[in-house]
Amino acid sequence: MFKFDYASAGLKEQLTKVSLWDEFLKDELSPVLNELRQRGESSLSPDYGYHIFGNALRLRGRTFEIVYSVNSQTKVIRFYECKFIASSQSLDWQRLLLEDSFHYSPEAEIVLPQVGIKRLMLALKCISDGHNTTYQLGVCAGSRAQNPKNISRHGQYGVEFLKQCGLIREERVGQQAAKYYCSDKIQKAFQANDESLVLRLVAESLLGFPVIKQAIRETTTGQKELTLELIQSIWEDLEPIRYGSKTKRRRAQSVRALINWLAREEGIPIRKEGSRHIQLFLDLNIYDSKF
Repeated sequence: MFKFDYASAGLKEQLTKVSLWDEFLKDELSPVLNELRQRGESSLSPDYGYHIFGNALRLRGRTFEIVYSVNSQTKVIRFYECKFIASSQSLDWQRLLLEDSFHYSPEAEIVLPQVGIKRLMLALKCISDGHNTTYQLGVCAGSRAQNPKNISRHGQYGVEFLKQCGLIREERVGQQAAKYYCSDKIQKAFQANDESLVLRLVAESLLGFPVIKQAIRETTTGQKELTLELIQSIWEDLEPIRYGSKTKRRRAQSVRALINWLAREEGIPIRKEGSRHIQLFLDLNIYDSKF
């Protein structure tokens, strides 16, 4: 086992405070950190070079880049840098924050999601493939329930939120179960196997969601930190609370995770909880660091 050491308190926070991460970042970074702690090396191929602190290694994934050194004698790994990578940066997010989204109206009920970006993306993919009832979506999502109603309830998670975002539409004939269909743009993007376009369309829709839009305003130009309390406060201002405290907190956690993903994906410099500074992101389109 190797012990971790950090060049600064802020760096330690970045690498240990999982609430600052999004799901895709967590899926990629957590196994790497576990490998480093267990073996002192990663299955990813590092770059070798000379760093300001001495000999160092650099690991770059799709969502992160870290710089560190390994002392095999003392079994200490010291981290010097950690950058989260903006994968897209295709949206003019500052302009979109100023615009009213055509998906929402002042009279519309605002429902916060109970699932994260991975479940939302999975639901969209299933719907695009024709698995478009709540029962089928529950099966696709891996529900282990035996009762069809419970499977359908599992598939319902996220559907209302996707409808609010304008990413899917609902069709119902008589007493038959509702069926869901992707918006034309999303469906064409899936048919073209254009993952980057799918992600951009999802990011654009999320940026139009009132709670997310206001939270990003508050944490970029408003100088506030992205906390669960901030998200709950914004929601209370926009919509009378209809849920218990546990459900309200869980939904706020889902929104925070979506904002974490949106901010990293598009390089939006938000101020995260407990952070003295805004979170900046590495844009691989314009940067290729060398030691």
